Amino acid sequence: MRKVLLLALALVAAMAVVAGATVINSLHDMTSADGVGVTSDQVCEFCHHPHRGPALNVDGSTLTTYLLWNINDFDVANYDVYTSGTMQGTGAAQVNATDANAGTSYLCLSCHDGSISSVAKLPRTGPASWTAYTMQDYANLGTTLEDDHPVNFTYPSTDPNIQLEGGDGDIDGVVTAVEYPLYGGEMQCATCHDVHNGQSPKVQFMRGGTNDVITDSAICRDCHLNK
Repeated sequence: MRKVLLLALALVAAMAVVAGATVINSLHDMTSADGVGVTSDQVCEFCHHPHRGPALNVDGSTLTTYLLWNINDFDVANYDVYTSGTMQGTGAAQVNATDANAGTSYLCLSCHDGSISSVAKLPRTGPASWTAYTMQDYANLGTTLEDDHPVNFTYPSTDPNIQLEGGDGDIDGVVTAVEYPLYGGEMQCATCHDVHNGQSPKVQFMRGGTNDVITDSAICRDCHLNK
């Protein structure tokens, strides 16, 4: 009986975590005043569409694994990323559609390179046409990532000053509420950001548990042990 009770409590806790991860009323809710501010009740359909065919890349090729992406702005072939002679790890020097591991970062940049010029299919409720939306300054990364934290590189699991990847798929090797997923062993934008969880006390969709991850640079120190 005690085991059954513990299992039930564990399931309730897991569902509570999932329920808390929502895009509704966050900055990624395009129907809200904080987002694009379009009058519609179709939250998901600004980014995804269930009947959206394969997205098209800038060269006309199809992006068949892009989560029914509903935004057409794949207009930059390559995003250059940060590199330096002292950076640990190896990986691609660019984020593009040909790198399967960089897919999540490429999706982010279809908006965060400065603007959203069009959506493939408009929500079933809402405007009859789409007006181009320019990203706010804090959300505009531009068309190069050379001045941003490195992404699309092989995570340096042999560096003693950085957390090791664990068997559960997170970096620190401990199964906790704080997870920083890797993609094919590589760090991408979604390693630090959970795009579907913009609720307080989350900061800029950052991962890192329920506390303010900005305090004492906690999210940085979760990986960089020597700082």
